[in-house]
Amino acid sequence: MDKKELTKGRNVIQGLKGLEKIHPHQLLTFLFLFGLSLVYTYLLITLTIETFISSPKFPILHFPRFYTIAAFIILTSQFIPTGLVRAFKDEDLALIRRKILGLLVSGVVFLIFQGIGWFEIVLQDISIKSNFLGTYLFIITGLHMISILVGLVPMVYYLYMTHKINKDGVARLIFFTSPYEKTKLVILHNYWVYVGFSWIFIVSWLIYLI
Repeated sequence: MDKKELTKGRNVIQGLKGLEKIHPHQLLTFLFLFGLSLVYTYLLITLTIETFISSPKFPILHFPRFYTIAAFIILTSQFIPTGLVRAFKDEDLALIRRKILGLLVSGVVFLIFQGIGWFEIVLQDISIKSNFLGTYLFIITGLHMISILVGLVPMVYYLYMTHKINKDGVARLIFFTSPYEKTKLVILHNYWVYVGFSWIFIVSWLIYLI
């Protein structure tokens, strides 16, 4: 066996050791988001192809202004989870709660504006069954809405849990000495960054297309 093969073998082993350090929940979250990205890309590319094929019969749509407002909301909310891990290291439970509450409120407001955006589309006589544009629009934005809802669930749980341990010194000590609790905050931060920038990507593509 030559030196090149030995080097490749060592690199593979080091890569496998690196995977061992990744928590299973982090890996599952990554795989879920990667799969979701593939679905978004496939749907957007298919919609683009359908658009050019159907031209000039492409249905006229005034892009929902509330989608743009929702994009602004979720983009500005990206600053909220910054410092979550730092707050955990500093054992600042109050700051952790404020940041998670801020994310939760931002997520709820985003969903409200996305729902109003759906209403704007319906007012233009476009529904999920009316034509291919409506079908793709509602499926793509609906998937993103589901991903936001999935992210809100652990936030509600975290608010409940941190409220419960706030006055329990032992539970508080266990919380801040648990590496897994830190990992959950990292996952939450990364997940929110993903749903934020994926919406910016979707909206930008649709604005260009429509």
